[in-house]
Amino acid sequence: MKRQKLIVERALVMASPCACIWTVLTEPQYLRQWMEVVPEFDDDSPLRVGTRLTWRNTAGQAYLVGRITALEPRCRWVMELHAPDWPREALAGEVTYGFRLSETRGGVRIDFRMGDLAIDPDGEAWRDTYARSQELERIAELAQALAARKRAQDEVSP
Repeated sequence: MKRQKLIVERALVMASPCACIWTVLTEPQYLRQWMEVVPEFDDDSPLRVGTRLTWRNTAGQAYLVGRITALEPRCRWVMELHAPDWPREALAGEVTYGFRLSETRGGVRIDFRMGDLAIDPDGEAWRDTYARSQELERIAELAQALAARKRAQDEVSP
């Protein structure tokens, strides 16, 4: 029997400058504000290849670990996810969480992809949560606010 893939794909076009969107996507101070479930970060540096994110339960035990495996500035980043309670080790590129930015006539398109969660016993619930999540909308709000702050600073600067 072929298993159903549990993948989430969403997209949104944002009017903010790509640089502001990228900042919101890669700096922990912003990630903590838009991520559906907030992880712990290795440090407060912007994401880079190798950065590890850890999600812990209320007892402090790690239930999910992510590692940034691809990062192209102002273009895309991808994190591979692994969990200790999955029935097997995830294959490289199997369970990912990531974003891609592309310039469009209407602004910057941000594509989100999470997949394939079928390895996770709770995969359907996670898929449904992220399909309904407001992460992209929160990213857009934060990027707009950051762009407005930068414009205000530029107007004040001599």
